[in-house]
Amino acid sequence: MLNYDEVEEAFWVSLEELLGSAVERIWELPYGTMIVPQWLVHPRVPLWGATAVILSELLVLYEGWLSQRATPSASTPTDQH
Repeated sequence: MLNYDEVEEAFWVSLEELLGSAVERIWELPYGTMIVPQWLVHPRVPLWGATAVILSELLVLYEGWLSQRATPSASTPTDQH
């Protein structure tokens, strides 16, 4: 349930839609420069910050899972009758 005291709006975006659609944003910080991901998934507010960093890590895992699904493993037993 959406708590409107904390969140104004919620919406769905598929992982497939997010794959490869991040743009890099450069942050100049007192201790150095950071290149961070950002997704333009909303007309007014990009998906950025800690949420984007966590999401980028999730997408790395998701891409690995997709590639494992697409390529049969050598250790997968085969049916030999």
